[in-house]
Formats: sequence, structure tokens, C-alpha cells
Amino acid sequence: MFIFSLTCVCLWGAYLAKGDLREMYGSAFVLAVLISFVFYGCLEHLFRTFTGGIISALVSVFPSVVLFFLVKDIENFPYLQTAVMVAALLRLFTDFVPFREKVVLFGSFILLAVAVSLRLSNGAFWPEDKAETAAFACLAMLVMSGLQYLILEKGKEPFPYAFFVVMAVAVVLLPAREEPINWNPVIDAGKRFVQRAEDAYSDAFYFASGLFKSDDFATGYSNLGLTGASTSENNNTELFLRTKSQTYVLFKDKENGKLMKRRRSVYLVGGRGVDKERIVDLLTLLYRAGATKELTDAFSQKTTLELEYGYLRTGDEIAPMGCVELTSSGKPVLQGSSDSPHKKGYTLDATYIDIDYGSPYFVDVVRNADSYPVEEISYKELCDYGKKIYTINLDYIITEEEYAAMTGTAGNDAETMALYIDTTGCSPQLSDLAHKLTDDLDNEYDKCRIIEEYLRQFPYNLNMGDAGVSDMSKTEGMSELAEVLLFQKGEGYCVHYASAMTMLLRLSGIPARCDAGYSYLYPFEEQEEYRVEASRAHTWPEAYIEGAGWIPFEPTGAYLSAADRTWNREPKQAQSVEDVGLAEGYLEGLMQNMPEIQTEGVGEVTVEPVEKGIFRLITIVVAVILSVLFLFLVLLIGTMLVREALYKRATFEEKLRTDVELIKKDIRKHSDSFFDRGLLSDYEKRAPEVLRQQIGEIFGLYYRAEYAGPGSNAISEVDSRKALEIRKKLHESYKKDTNKKRRGS
Repeated sequence: MFIFSLTCVCLWGAYLAKGDLREMYGSAFVLAVLISFVFYGCLEHLFRTFTGGIISALVSVFPSVVLFFLVKDIENFPYLQTAVMVAALLRLFTDFVPFREKVVLFGSFILLAVAVSLRLSNGAFWPEDKAETAAFACLAMLVMSGLQYLILEKGKEPFPYAFFVVMAVAVVLLPAREEPINWNPVIDAGKRFVQRAEDAYSDAFYFASGLFKSDDFATGYSNLGLTGASTSENNNTELFLRTKSQTYVLFKDKENGKLMKRRRSVYLVGGRGVDKERIVDLLTLLYRAGATKELTDAFSQKTTLELEYGYLRTGDEIAPMGCVELTSSGKPVLQGSSDSPHKKGYTLDATYIDIDYGSPYFVDVVRNADSYPVEEISYKELCDYGKKIYTINLDYIITEEEYAAMTGTAGNDAETMALYIDTTGCSPQLSDLAHKLTDDLDNEYDKCRIIEEYLRQFPYNLNMGDAGVSDMSKTEGMSELAEVLLFQKGEGYCVHYASAMTMLLRLSGIPARCDAGYSYLYPFEEQEEYRVEASRAHTWPEAYIEGAGWIPFEPTGAYLSAADRTWNREPKQAQSVEDVGLAEGYLEGLMQNMPEIQTEGVGEVTVEPVEKGIFRLITIVVAVILSVLFLFLVLLIGTMLVREALYKRATFEEKLRTDVELIKKDIRKHSDSFFDRGLLSDYEKRAPEVLRQQIGEIFGLYYRAEYAGPGSNAISEVDSRKALEIRKKLHESYKKDTNKKRRGS
């Protein structure tokens, strides 16, 4: 219980130091540590039956080395490698720490104090998770058991530890009174006090940060007020996400036919709210393409998401890209931002159209957007189409007057669109690169993809040193950031990639802009709540494709591209598959003439075969069993060899004592309901009749060696040999009897 509590508290502390650990290390990690710890303990007790305590303790953790290499590539359980080694270190700690009882006693008080302070200052670490409750219950029992040693039962016989376990179980099982004590006023007062303290701390922090200007800043949400300076990691939890939708997709790999798993992702955009223009553009595109529901289901779906603000103070409404409905406390949120900043606990409920931008079927529709019939689509027709495809009420999202005011450029007039093709500050070198990349291409989407893939070759780096500071909210600033990535440093992070793609697109004649928010990749393990740390804050570009609207792209190599995140869904109707979809090798053909850059890897597809996991599990179990058997044999043979060597070097008296102990062991082993009173005569009576007299003589020699006074006759070599001979005869006698019984049965 102490080890379980220690692991939980240390993990909570690690979250504060490095928040991105939360995605990988949670209650499942603690469970893995506990199981491994118990496993090593069982091995230690097994090995201790025939070897010393120190040796058994050291050898019992040897399987952790085998497990360390076996579990390192399991993506579904990335914490296992760490768990088996942590458990091994904890096992050794409990075996070799001096004054172990006092360490557990006083350590329990310290752990409880730390756990309570972390809980009050940072809230639940694993919301609605029983592991956190169990950790506090364990600490409470450990502390109650320890208090009696220090205060209540000092000088008296203490209650056994099991008493406190039974008491805790009884408290849980006993029926509660119909009208429980109302602790809400006390809790509310505590919450108000903590909230005021947090607000005071936040206000002081922001006030102080405004006094000291620096070119460095920490990762976190921004509304494009970025400079491209060196960035430090900030892992405060800025958003909490809750969704009932599945956070991964299953698909069959086309090459090997195996079932694969891929994590889903979501872009969270700040300051936009309900994205009316995007949903109108999407429905218009699909309507003109004649896309059926079977086809649209292959690359899009309506999804709901609840967002709660954490360590975040902004007036912007954070919503999923493609949001069609946004409410707070049941009231519609009409604007993209509020006049006053929202504080921790502010909650939004969003409904959005989740689009697989990497689906070949969606890509094909976008690439051919300019070839579809340009026809007048009435407000009613589009509303009916939206209800048919996504079961959304477009008339609740946008009025007929708003729809009538929208033009073919998604409601952006000529003056606004001119901002998205502004290339102020671009150097001739940047313009030459844009022409080199896109002049041979006619399709706007293809131009976007070639630029995206080109930029993904550059290395990702948050530490930009003295590369210069530029304001991303201005065109000149984006041009400067693009120059830093492409021609000066040759590396950067999201603001550099987004700025570079935006300016290259504009130089290629395609309107482009940047979006700010978060890019969150769900973990494989489904959870009640997902934490979005400040390090997930992201900036990405969008291109305006004529006839399709604003399409996002991911040029930052450290993030998965849309093609890497694709759901790999196929339309249900075979006719759609034949008529729609990119030909194989499309991207390879597009990239043939792309300039190459020498750089390191640009991200990997996070997929994992489901069937492979079962085979891996069997491999691990077999390997662990074989390693345990190997250790057992090594210790058994080693113990026998060591014992034999010690026996040969021992004096005649020591040899006699060893022989007598082994004779007693053999007799006990082959006697039913034998109670050892410490008398050798009891053993003599249980010995086989043919050897009873001889064994009695050996016991007589033993008594002479043990209890005779000074000057008595010492044990001779003849006596020692006789004892060894009788021991072997006894062993052979029992062995023959056992074989006879087996043959008789």
C-alpha cells in the first residue's frame, strides 16, 4: 500500500514538472508498477527458499531487464517500459533501505501531506478515477495505523494493521443515514478561498509578466500575437475535453490485411466561434459535387465535444474547427470572443463537423471544386441538404439574410480577400522559391500540397536563439518569419512553418491566412477527460481554394499531416468508390520535381496492428516464464555447488551438523503431521526401522559435539564419513519407497 501511494504521489508531482507526462502516464501506469512490484516480490519469496535474502532480492528483479526490452515498442502501452523498471527499483528500495519500518511510518505522513496539498492546489489529477481515491484511502489507513505507535498506543500493544483495513471496509459498507451531514457550505467556502487565492496569484503573475519584457515566451494559447522568438515548454493544463465519440479509428491495412488502430485528432480554433462561412462552403461544395451521404460518411461526421477552460485567461471562445453549434450553460454563444476574459471553469458545449482532410475521397472533391456546375443554390435547398447529410439545422446556424449576403468567396469582400494575398515584405528569393515550387502546376490544391510537403522537410526547433523577433499578426512579420525558416536558420516551430506556407501560397496566387489554437491528438486509451496542455498550442495555415473555401494544412513537420491522420474509410456503395477517389501514387507523382532538403525525420504515423498486440503479449509471457525458470535453475544449481564447496571445506563438526540437518529435513518431508518439538528422539522414531539405530548413533555424535564440555572427544573423520553415509542411505531409502508407490498406483 505504501508503494502504491508513493507511486501515485510521485507521479502527480511529475505532472506539475512536465505536464505532457499525463497523456502517457496515468492510473494504468501505477497499476502496471504495482503488478510488477508484486511479481518481483513473489519471485523473491520463491528464491528465498533455497538462497540468502540478499541474493534472492537481487535476482528477483532480473526479469525486469527482459521485460524492459520486450515492451519497449508497444504503442498502446507506452508506459510499460518505465513501469517495470520503476517497480524493480522500488523492490530493491524496500529490501535494502535501512530502518524500513520507520521509513514507512514517517513516509506515510509526508506522502499524505504532499497528496493533500497537490489535490487542493491543482484539483483532481485523474478525475473520476478510482485509483486516485484508492491512493488517499491507502494513505489514510497508513497514517491511522502509524498514529497509534506515536500517540494513542504508546507503550501498549498496538492494534494490528488489519484492524484498520477492516475498519475502512466497514465504514464503506455500513448504511449511511438518510439525511447526511451538509458539508456544502464548508466546501463552498473552501472553494471560494482557493479560487480567490488562484485569481490573486494569476493576476500577480500576469501583472509581473507585463513588467519584464523578454524575447522568450512560453508555449500556450495565442491569438496570433506571436514573434517567433525562442520558446520554453509550458505544460499547464489550459483545456479539459470531454467527448462520447470514439477517439480512435480501426481500419484494415491494404498491404497486409491486418486490423490497425489510429488515433484521431482535433483542431481547436480561438476567436471564431460558430464557423458559419466554413459550413456553408462545405455544404455548397458537396452539393455541387453531388456527394451522397454514403460518400460524405467516408470522410466526415457530426461530433460533439465539451470544453472546459483550465489555466487559461482569454476572451476568445475556443471551439473545434467546423463548429456548427456553440453554447455555454445552455445559452448560445453568438460571438467569437467576449469583452471580458473567461476564467478557469468556463465551459462550452460544441457540435462540429469533423472532416478527414486526408481522405482521398475528400481530397478528390476539393481538387475538382472548380469543375463542378456553378449553379444557384437556394437557402431552402442547402438547409435540406445539410439536414440530409449531417442532420444539422442550417436555418438555426445562419439566417436567410446572412446566406443571401454571402458571395462565392465565403462572405469575404474584395477588400478583405486582398489582405489574404498581401505579400508585403517578401524578398525576391522567397518569390523565386514559390514560382519554382508551383509554376508547373495548374491545380490550386496541388500547389498547396507541394508547398506543404516541401516545408515538412525542415527540422523542428523551439530554441531559435537570436534569429530575430517578428510580429506574426502583420504581413511583414510573416515574411520575416518565413525567411528565418527557409533561408537563415533552416529550422523553426509552428509560427515559422505557418508563416512560410502562407506567404508562399500568396506568392503563388492563392489567398492564405493563419489560424491559432490547439492541435490535440487523442491518446489510444479512452478516458473520461482529456487534458490539453499549453504545449499543444499551435498555429497552422489555411488556403482559400476557389469553390471549396478555406482548407487547413499542416506544414509543421513535428505534427502529423492530414494524410498521416486519415481515417482510411471507404464509402459503403461500390459505385462511389469507382467514381470518386484519387488514383494511387498521386502524391508521389506530385512530389517528383520538388526541391529536396537534407533534414531529419518529419514525424511518424501512429498506427498499431491490433492482432500484433496479442502475439506480443504471448511472447512476453513466454519470455518471462523462461527467464524465471532459467533463474530458478541457476540458483538451484548454484546453491548446490556452493553448498557442496562449503561442505568440503568445513570441519568435521560442521559437516556433522550439516548432515544432521539434512537427515531431519528428509524425515520431516516424508512424515505425516509431524510436529517438531526440538527433540532428535522424535526424528529417530520417525526414521525407517532398518536405519533407526544408525541414525540414533549419528544423533548421539551430534549431541556430543554440541553439548559436551571442554576436553571431550572431538568428532573424527570416521565419524564424519559415517554421518554422510547414513544421510545418503536415508535419502536412497525414501527415494525407493516413493518409486514403489508410484508403480503401485
